[in-house]
Amino acid sequence: MNKKTTVILHGGGNISSENQATKNILLEMRKYSQKTNPKILCVYYAKEDDGYQYRLFPHDQKLFESITKKENIFFVDRKSFAKRRGAAEDSRAFKRADIIYLRGGETPELALRLGMIYSCKDDIFTNKVVLGSSAGAYVLSWSYYCSRKKKVIKGLGIVPNNVICHFAEDRVWIQKVLDSMTSVETVSLTEEEYKIFHI
Repeated sequence: MNKKTTVILHGGGNISSENQATKNILLEMRKYSQKTNPKILCVYYAKEDDGYQYRLFPHDQKLFESITKKENIFFVDRKSFAKRRGAAEDSRAFKRADIIYLRGGETPELALRLGMIYSCKDDIFTNKVVLGSSAGAYVLSWSYYCSRKKKVIKGLGIVPNNVICHFAEDRVWIQKVLDSMTSVETVSLTEEEYKIFHI
């Protein structure tokens, strides 16, 4: 059987066990991981080192305990990236995981660190389930519009589509920009909406 990557792009917003969309995502993650107790990596590169990861990790542990054991859930963040001397060390955590959860936040910060790990050419996504929410979805895409830099940015291209998260009527112009500058289809996701890709 050929190895595959299952990518779930999430439009941002609330990710909670009380949310029906999240419950559906968890069922999909369990199904496609094909593991009884998958190892889950939470990636917190997209936020400053202000205790964010320590506040959210208990939340994420509780969220993922419905599909795996608590001890199988672990995380990497900006501090661990620095302490472990960057890409080479953190790539081991990615390779160890069956499921990778890319949390949202600052897209450029996530893209910088994830890009360094991905450029090592280690097989960090193949045969895994990858959930990217908001900034996490952007870095997995072909390209996205960066509001801070006011320009179209190239993603890692794991998913062969442009992506717009937090989509609403006031963001239709972004879709027009992406469609005019690239030749690939644009996927627009409202908050809590998700789409699954098998790569």
